Amino acid sequence: ASEVWSNPAGLMQRVAAAALAEPPEVTERITASRRLHGAVTTEVHRVFVEAGARCRSPRGGFYLYPDFEPHRESLAAQGIDTGQELADALLDRHGVGVLAGDAFGDDPRALRFRVATSLMYGQTDEEKLAGLGSDQPLALPWIADGIAHLTTALAKITRAG
Repeated sequence: ASEVWSNPAGLMQRVAAAALAEPPEVTERITASRRLHGAVTTEVHRVFVEAGARCRSPRGGFYLYPDFEPHRESLAAQGIDTGQELADALLDRHGVGVLAGDAFGDDPRALRFRVATSLMYGQTDEEKLAGLGSDQPLALPWIADGIAHLTTALAKITRAG
């Protein structure tokens, strides 16, 4: 019944139909978004793997899901025994926000979390649009700074004892 009685307003239906017709401005935006997201997510994946996490390669999803089990001993020496404690430590100590895996049904003791890269694309509309228009988004200062910050945070949190 809800599908019969509730639907988008007529104007929104026309907007959706226009977008689904794939005009050049829509397909160009999708291409730019894929390029930006692919470059940043691939680089963040590399950073996690180099930090010793197990992490599946990105394949177009919006998130990465690194596993820090290889660092369990050094993390335990810092009082970090769960995914939530790891997420809290990354945020409190290093300003890196992630969501612990148990928020998605994972084992609470698993040292896994979900991370999105979209906040690295820029803080202002101008930065975000520059990222979309760039053939080398990793060279943009705010993206490079975000990658460097993550790299430093992971190096500090994974250090031994």
